[in-house]
Amino acid sequence: MILNVIYNIFKGKRSGRDSNSRSPGKEILDPKSSALDHYATAPILILTYLEYVSTYVLERVVMNDKKKKPTRKTTYDKPVSLTGASFKDIVGALLKTPKPEKEEKMITAIDVAYYILKKYGVMTAMKLQKLVYYSQVWTLVWDEEPLFENEIQAWANGAVIPDLFVFHKRMFKINTDIFEGIDINQLSDPQKENVDKVFGFYGDYTAQQLSDINHQEDPWINARGDLPPMEISNNEITHGDIFEYHSGIWNAGEKNEAEA
Repeated sequence: MILNVIYNIFKGKRSGRDSNSRSPGKEILDPKSSALDHYATAPILILTYLEYVSTYVLERVVMNDKKKKPTRKTTYDKPVSLTGASFKDIVGALLKTPKPEKEEKMITAIDVAYYILKKYGVMTAMKLQKLVYYSQVWTLVWDEEPLFENEIQAWANGAVIPDLFVFHKRMFKINTDIFEGIDINQLSDPQKENVDKVFGFYGDYTAQQLSDINHQEDPWINARGDLPPMEISNNEITHGDIFEYHSGIWNAGEKNEAEA
């Protein structure tokens, strides 16, 4: 519309719209004005049109930018200096991004059980349960971090990990065949070292001996409470109770060694 009005101005014509029209430039153009007045208003209309076009283009650019997906920001070890730098150096600095830190995956009690069976061979389900339990116990003491997050419960025969029990339910002796898709390398080297230390101390005990030892320790006793000896229970043995009791034993042992 604006182009038509400008064209009519230079031709010395009037706008053909009625007096109620709201065409661009209607307020500026007076039908009774002379052709000279029309020429005088031409620059104003041209500027108005250019402003309209520039505003429209700008709005389209902004809208397109908003539709774009955000890109990953590049971080630098230090500010990039362009002084005396070659093109290769500049490009290398711009493309340089720090490697993300590898997150250590939390292993499960099943991973620990598989590692023990894989390295030390076939054993009873009860013995395996106690070795996995004590691996959790001493990792909490030594590293102040849990080895796994699976819940431990105070059953009649001692500490049991229910998630592991599902794998060997109604089985007496077990091997790695009950596990599928388990990678022995799920455990880090420090985690393997902790498990090996636990087996080095507890490995020669029988399943019943390990159960008897477990029954004398506060974490199992506190979780059982006033329950009769053979009563079924799913009460949890907490990390807090484990750490409090066994760290006390560990610290007492170190103190005795220092005084000896």
